[in-house]
Amino acid sequence: YLQEIDDIWDVFIGEEDYEKADQYLREYIQTYEDLFEERKHYLENQLNSSLASYSKDQTFEEYKASYLSEPYNDLAEINLIQSDTESYFKNMKRSIYYEEVHGTSDFLLIDKYTSLATEYSRIDDVENSKKYITKAERSLQRLNDIELRMLSTIRIVNYYFDHGVESDEILFRKIVRRLNDALDEAEDANNHQYQYWCLVRLASAYNIIEKNKDLQYDYFIRA
Repeated sequence: YLQEIDDIWDVFIGEEDYEKADQYLREYIQTYEDLFEERKHYLENQLNSSLASYSKDQTFEEYKASYLSEPYNDLAEINLIQSDTESYFKNMKRSIYYEEVHGTSDFLLIDKYTSLATEYSRIDDVENSKKYITKAERSLQRLNDIELRMLSTIRIVNYYFDHGVESDEILFRKIVRRLNDALDEAEDANNHQYQYWCLVRLASAYNIIEKNKDLQYDYFIRA
């Protein structure tokens, strides 16, 4: 039954019928939620059983998260397309909760945190926008892979440029600090693509706040 719902949902997504896709995806999620609630005791026993070697060290909530984090994310994306901001916040937060329980990568969480920060900025909710971009910044510190760290830095810096909720001076300092750190890493890795991006964005940051025209020019020349 769940597979049938999933197949129908895929069809409506392909046809860009988001109202029906939303309806079937909600049914899919609720069916899973009800199923997990109904079978919670049985599943907990199975997960704790020595016979369930495939689920070693996995809790019930982690097992549940592995099924529900992605559907909640898909539903949140549909909510955005439908301009249903309230539902987007609810479902994206639910997706994040399950991603955190499941122990997903910080790279994916940064994308979700930044998306929430952006949407809160759009409705002038400064407190929540700051809250989620701070979560993204903290997660960035845990990324070891330079490629993922650079991509996440781009995501965060773009948020500050386009949706930052603090004063121009504070945003300028945050952008420059983040870009200088990224530029140092890109130079150490001899990655010319990311060096170029950092230099152009640094020049733009100085230009927007009308500071140090000589440095602006130097950054553009280097890029």
